[in-house]
Amino acid sequence: MEIIEAQGNQFFEIGKIARESWYNVYANLLSVDQIEYMLEWMYSVDSIKDQTQNQGHKYLLLKDESLFIGFISYEVNYKNESKTKIHKIYILPNMQKKGAGRILIDRVERIAKDNNNRTLVLNMNKQNNAVHFYRKMGFDIVKEEVNDIGNGYVMDDYVLEKNLDI
Repeated sequence: MEIIEAQGNQFFEIGKIARESWYNVYANLLSVDQIEYMLEWMYSVDSIKDQTQNQGHKYLLLKDESLFIGFISYEVNYKNESKTKIHKIYILPNMQKKGAGRILIDRVERIAKDNNNRTLVLNMNKQNNAVHFYRKMGFDIVKEEVNDIGNGYVMDDYVLEKNLDI
């Protein structure tokens, strides 16, 4: 497997992975309207361009042979603290449980340490079963938060953190 930093011509691939992953994870948790709203809000090419050009996000794509199978987005020095925020991480459903998520998180952890960040932080939907994966990766739930995302929708999340030894 190969990790590459996503460029503008690959942002469409991120959206494709997100769409397949979201319907697999959230179809029983969120309405189709909310899923579509959030996919457009977070994963349209224009949204990803804005995130990378104006919000300090970086995207890494994971490639297995000739197929992009997952991605992670992160931001070092999140909120001007020594934290790296993992904004998004998704692996194609048929490629999960093969180490891809670990590969991406390990890479971001190295990047965080290289930038003297002491903590990885991420939000996840409270009903997402991935909490077990994150706990195995060394994350702990530190709080809960509800964020209004517009259009009458909220994100009801756990905030997880992992302390890094640097």
